[in-house]
Amino acid sequence: MLKLSVFYQYTEGTKFNMEYFLTKHMPLVEKAWGGALKKKEIDSGLCGSERDTPPIYIASIHLYFDSIESMLSAVNQQHQEMEKDRPHFTDILPITQLSRVESC
Repeated sequence: MLKLSVFYQYTEGTKFNMEYFLTKHMPLVEKAWGGALKKKEIDSGLCGSERDTPPIYIASIHLYFDSIESMLSAVNQQHQEMEKDRPHFTDILPITQLSRVESC
């Protein structure tokens, strides 16, 4: 299984509208990527390593796919559409990482 992670790094003065992201953007992702998207996890950052510090990432999204082929097919077809929606919920440029999920 592969995991595509998208990180939105917290910086003072940036915006991230979690309500819009959850209710509008993620349904677009789910519809666009259909059966290729096997599972999703969304983390909303609360704090850093100490309770009174801001989180490193205001949001982290983890999208799971069976194979690189299914992920690339889904993502490549709809990438521009997803990017057009980003200004509606954030002004942060995301950091992405593709990982293989290992079992132990």
